[in-house]
Amino acid sequence: MGNGSKTTTPLSFEQFLYIADEFGDAKDFRMEVLCHLMFRCIRISDCLRSIKVCDIFEKNGKLKETFGFYEIKTKRKNNEGVKKANPVKKRFIKIAGDKFISSLKNLWEDDLKKRDYYGNLFYSKKLQKPLNDMGVKFLLKKFLGKRGISQCSPHSFRKGGARFMYLQGTPIEVICSILQHSSVRITFIYIDIIPPDEEQGMKPLEI
Repeated sequence: MGNGSKTTTPLSFEQFLYIADEFGDAKDFRMEVLCHLMFRCIRISDCLRSIKVCDIFEKNGKLKETFGFYEIKTKRKNNEGVKKANPVKKRFIKIAGDKFISSLKNLWEDDLKKRDYYGNLFYSKKLQKPLNDMGVKFLLKKFLGKRGISQCSPHSFRKGGARFMYLQGTPIEVICSILQHSSVRITFIYIDIIPPDEEQGMKPLEI
């Protein structure tokens, strides 16, 4: 798997589960939860900056049914080289799935109940400050390198989740909306899938 959004290969569902479970077995519940959120197509930047403890849990540690957060796309330069502001979109995620729920409960007991209820969900105990993108990439590389998985980036999870949804029958238009892409063609490229019409159109050349 390469680095960066243009070259990163999507993780398969089996690869995602293996990685998340390995973090869980190592009792790194913070990274286990993060894997689950990234596979739900949440950008790493939004996971680290937008999601607070109070978004997921009640004050007594009880999990909420859903949580909302604001997605902020990276500003991109237009043809004149001027950075264009992207619209901020509120997205809601249902807290469901036995493995996901278990990892969240473990994280609460292990760390979150002792921290600021209104603080960032992901925190570095060692540095005593919120975890950042580079820190996550370092942890992934160090942890997975020992398990024979190289160059697995946070984007691998987001792409993998989007691809898995498509393979499970989710309409490409819905996935396009979740990813905030401007067209379904971009989404097909993103998840490494040949659009059905293009695949059918190439049939005569299969000689």
